Amino acid sequence: MDNRKKNIIPVSSKKGFSLIELMVAMFVFSIVMTATTGFFSSSALSYRNAREIQRNLEDAQFAMNLMAKSLRTSKILSCEGSPCSTVRVYDYSQDKCIEYSLKNNLIYIQKAPEGTTEEECEGEGYLMDPEEQMGATFVSSRSSFYVIPSSPTQVGKATISLEICSDAVCAKDKARIQSSVSLRSEYQEI
Repeated sequence: MDNRKKNIIPVSSKKGFSLIELMVAMFVFSIVMTATTGFFSSSALSYRNAREIQRNLEDAQFAMNLMAKSLRTSKILSCEGSPCSTVRVYDYSQDKCIEYSLKNNLIYIQKAPEGTTEEECEGEGYLMDPEEQMGATFVSSRSSFYVIPSSPTQVGKATISLEICSDAVCAKDKARIQSSVSLRSEYQEI
């Protein structure tokens, strides 16, 4: 009988966790995991928005370079007000009438049919080919064209200013790009 008493270990010397200690540890672990999950999900969302802005910025840069190239060799025919959201030009390098517009948070281009003269393009109500969207870029309503027309004493200038958004709403995550172009002077011999 004495041998049995020696094999029994007193309760106070047992090792392990109590139920309270286990619940406190689980509570602390759940708080840490909730904070970590929130951090990673917000990081993933920020990364996705940055990628979308970058993609839209690349599309807008391409469209802006195309517009700037066209404006460099063109005569501005119409741009009501300054800033304006639509500009119509006659591009001498292509012998074409082209209209660029910023509306409904997108960039559009509209070209006249082949063989259109500058005088026909200047007329009111002139029919253009259907509009084409220039890429999938979302631009805010704060995007515009600023035009200073050429005069006998100075060469004109056109500035394209685009505010790029990550989505069609343009509520947050915006970037601005701008390009200025000297216009072809209609008063000089070329």
